[in-house]
Amino acid sequence: MTPQGPPVVPSRNRTLVIVGATMLALSLGVMDASIVGTAGPTIITDLGGLSLYAWVFSVYVLAQTISMPLLGKLSDLYGRKRFFLAGLVVFIVGSMLSGASQNIVELIAFRALQGIGSGAFFTVGLAIVGASVKPEQRSRVLGITGSVFGLGAIMGPTVGSYLVQSVGWRWIFYVNLPFGIVSLILVTLAVKEIHRPQPKKIDWAGALALAGWVSMLLLGLLNGGTTYPWISWQEVLFFGGFLVFLPLFLFVESKAEDPIIPLSLFRNRTISSSFAIQFVRGGVLLGLTAFISLFVQGALGGNIQDTRNVLYAFVVPFIVGSISAGQLLARLGYRTVAFVGVLLMTIGTGLFAFAGTSPSVIDLMVRAPIAGLGMGIGLASVLSAFQNSVDRRQIGVASSLSTFSLNLGGAIGVSLLGTVQLNSFTTRLATVVQQAPPQAQAQLSQLLGDPNQVGQLLNSPAAFAQIIASHPALSVFVTPIREALAGSILDGFLVIFAMSIISVVASLFMPATINKPKEEGPPPSPPAAESQRSLGQA
Repeated sequence: MTPQGPPVVPSRNRTLVIVGATMLALSLGVMDASIVGTAGPTIITDLGGLSLYAWVFSVYVLAQTISMPLLGKLSDLYGRKRFFLAGLVVFIVGSMLSGASQNIVELIAFRALQGIGSGAFFTVGLAIVGASVKPEQRSRVLGITGSVFGLGAIMGPTVGSYLVQSVGWRWIFYVNLPFGIVSLILVTLAVKEIHRPQPKKIDWAGALALAGWVSMLLLGLLNGGTTYPWISWQEVLFFGGFLVFLPLFLFVESKAEDPIIPLSLFRNRTISSSFAIQFVRGGVLLGLTAFISLFVQGALGGNIQDTRNVLYAFVVPFIVGSISAGQLLARLGYRTVAFVGVLLMTIGTGLFAFAGTSPSVIDLMVRAPIAGLGMGIGLASVLSAFQNSVDRRQIGVASSLSTFSLNLGGAIGVSLLGTVQLNSFTTRLATVVQQAPPQAQAQLSQLLGDPNQVGQLLNSPAAFAQIIASHPALSVFVTPIREALAGSILDGFLVIFAMSIISVVASLFMPATINKPKEEGPPPSPPAAESQRSLGQA
């Protein structure tokens, strides 16, 4: 590892600036994963390329997930500040180019650039925060920082819809410029590093193998059932590539002198159990937030404001739980706090899964806070556990494992939920047709032939009302169709409920307490120590 001096804790004011600047950048990255969805129809109308539009989402998540472990490792070797700033610059440039895109291919390419940049400052930002405070203070600070994961996921669609309606879809990208520059300036001024880089052999073979298995897995999951049928040569290629690259990656990392992801870390019970919990939480968080809108608007016939109310009922307790978890860790220990968090998350997802096909919006708002509170508590405890399980020189790697597992779990969870939901919806729509009077079956079968299109129509009240107006005889089937959609989403929620149970089991393997990590590294020379006494160490 690269020698570094002992940590020099920044002043309270400098720490506040570091945390605030990092949270600002993180919120941009979280929002950008969801903000594009609200602009989809407008972007397609302007740029065309409907068949490629799914890649606007997929390529961002793919580039972000692949870059996280590599850049987390490099930041440990060559300095965190430089990689955070470089990632933020790449993200800002990618945002500006995305806003200026003239066709869908350009937009996809520039979204990949955004993903690489956000993957850098996501991972390295958390490492900077963790390295800027003493180990015993990390839980409180990371609890505050982690609240942006919930806030950003909810604010993305809200901000996106406002910008699209007021100034146009290109501004969902341009808005990143002023906030990104503010974060850039604050981190440049506030974060000071004591760093003496030494030549180090980078594990490029491991990086390529990592990119191989992650890209093959995510491409298969993100495109299966949408861009390509699950039973297709493309999906066979993706998952076949995954099965080739994953064992290769494990072999390369086991032999590497300084691996991208040290497999020895997983012998640490805290790391392995935290990885499992974070993986599950990613699937639950993205699964719920992705399908709540479809449930409220498509199945229940609600409006955008109804969706926002349910999401706000989820995210406010999420933030409260994330912030309060830092205080609870000092009193109750990691295992207890993590267990309480995932138990509440499991109860909350169960309340959604068994909500019935026609709950009121108020009913959903009552159910949402339990899941939100549990996820917030668990997120902060796991972030702190990752960082406090390693010495200061490996905080970048530990932080990358946290964000990497969250992204990977999110992609797999949403894919599983979507597959179950679509298959269930197809079956339920077929039942609606079979139970219809013979004279209406032909017309109804034509209308309900494509479950994906039916779901989109139900989620667009104006378009759905227009179709019913042109076929008045079908109006009596609106309620059964909505109930079919509701039932299929509830079947999907059962998947994330089952995933949540796994996280409860994983939390039992987490140690009650974590020994303070050894703050390693040779001390700097006396003059250097004196000159850096008031500076923050990232």
